[in-house]
This record gives sequence, structure tokens and C-alpha cells, in this order.
Amino acid sequence: MSLLKAEHLSVKEGSKEIVKDVNWEINSGENWVLFGLNGCGKTTLLSRLAGYLSPSGGKVFLFGEEVTPENQLRLRKKIGWVSSSFFDRYLRYETVLEIVLAGKYGTLGFQDQWIGKEDVHKAKKILADFGLKERMRYPYDYVIKRTTAKSFDCPSAHGRSRINDFG
Repeated sequence: MSLLKAEHLSVKEGSKEIVKDVNWEINSGENWVLFGLNGCGKTTLLSRLAGYLSPSGGKVFLFGEEVTPENQLRLRKKIGWVSSSFFDRYLRYETVLEIVLAGKYGTLGFQDQWIGKEDVHKAKKILADFGLKERMRYPYDYVIKRTTAKSFDCPSAHGRSRINDFG
């Protein structure tokens, strides 16, 4: 089964072409690593593939369904995606716990009205598994600048497939 597919994906920022004509498919059971120099477009590409930002051209499919403005939030709820460089641009002041909780709903910010006690308990357990229990109430910006990037093999916070960018 195709989890993610890009067809002729392009991204422009202003007049600069960041990503050009990318075709890529990730199927269930496959593991991929995306390598590249700082500033080459890894996070730009992944933020479009994960449905957080729209591409300038081409199509993105998640779980066989084309990502559109009408379904992107629903589809984002099915994945977990962590990117220090993406969050550094958009979520500097939220706490680490709030970012994990926001992941349940695929949003870029914390939606307190949607979160229950069981969600908070699950998120705290995940953070403890990652060795971040003592830092869960710290702002993301503070923690990310003081934590060495690590790659973890840990179950997804909300039992879904994961696309990870530890860039």
C-alpha cells in the first residue's frame, strides 16, 4: 500500500525554485532516510509531503488520497512528523507537551478544547520514553537548542504511521 506519493512536486519561494519535479513513493513497510546539506530543501520537501504546507506544483497523496485544502487536516491526523527546523519557524514558544498533544490532531498549534486527560497521560508517557519528562513544560525553543539531536525507535505518540525529519 502506498503511504505517501509525490507526483511532479515543485516548491517555489518567491522566484527561487527550492524543489523541482520530485516523483517519490513510500510504501507500507519501507524505511527511507533523506540526506542533504543544510538549506538544500529537505524540510521544505517534507513539510509539503506531510500536508503542512501546499506545494507550488504537482500532487501529494497520503494513504492513496490526494491532499487538498479540504482534507489535509484529516490526513495529517494519520501521521506523526517531527522537524526541528520546521517547528523552529512556526512553534517556538509552545511547550514540548503542547506540541506532542497538537500532533494528535495534525494541527500546528495546541487546541486545548480537544484534549482529554487520557491524551495528556499518553503524551507524558511518550515524552518520558524519549527522556524528556523533565523538559515537557519548557518552551520548544529552549529545549531544542539544548538537546542533542537523536534518532529514536519509539512507538508513535498516537498509534499511527510516522514520517520523521530529525534534520
